[in-house]
Amino acid sequence: MPLDNLQRHSEVSMKRFWDKVDIKSSLECWDWQASKNHKGYGKFTFQYQYWRSHRFAWYITNGDIPEGMHVLHNCDNVKCCNPNHLRLGTNSENAKDRKDRNRYMSGDRNYFYGKHFSGELAASSKLKSTEVSQIKDLYKNGVYNMTQLGQLYNVSKTTTRMAIRGFTWGPV
Repeated sequence: MPLDNLQRHSEVSMKRFWDKVDIKSSLECWDWQASKNHKGYGKFTFQYQYWRSHRFAWYITNGDIPEGMHVLHNCDNVKCCNPNHLRLGTNSENAKDRKDRNRYMSGDRNYFYGKHFSGELAASSKLKSTEVSQIKDLYKNGVYNMTQLGQLYNVSKTTTRMAIRGFTWGPV
């Protein structure tokens, strides 16, 4: 690929990436707003490769990630892509960091050291509690059906149904 086409492709990809991040002040978390993996980490495709969103944020801000290194979150928020909240670390540093901060995951992606996180605190959360309340009201009052609400809030019909029926949010 000619250099100018590669550069343009990269610029388009950078814009596409940052468009999926809720950018706030440099001190706040910048949450990934698009698809996430089963552990709640953002997923992004660049030049036919899948990246975790925080790793891609590091890469485009700081350059290559050395072989065997991890990109660690200072903020304990797996959705965060704020480069100011990220740092490089080894596998053992990552494991120690998880243990020291009591955030080691079991098989349940929303269960950390005896605490179950649901709603906005769940790693895979796509909605805020205010949005779930609005969705429930709009559905209850017959304003929209589940498919329309999913489209309105940019989530799947299944996510909408699970929120309305209380499977993922409980009493909101």
